[in-house]
Amino acid sequence: MVKLTYNKPKMYIIPKIFQQFPELIAVESNRKGGVSKAPFSSLNLGLHTEDTPESVTHNRKLFFDNLGIKMSRVTQSYQVHKDK
Repeated sequence: MVKLTYNKPKMYIIPKIFQQFPELIAVESNRKGGVSKAPFSSLNLGLHTEDTPESVTHNRKLFFDNLGIKMSRVTQSYQVHKDK
């Protein structure tokens, strides 16, 4: 089991629904601490945006390093923002 590291400023929150499963790492980023320029507000993790791939890759490394896990161990979802 991977233990989250809390010795750095946190770039994430753990949703309450997942807190009952300590063996599962499920987090949401808070957009703090990244390198992306406006309009992406710092910690942009989205590969499907107009942000530079270099910034997103760097942000992802910072984010997963902050969690104390390797990027190769990550599973992510793709969220669609629509009203239908």
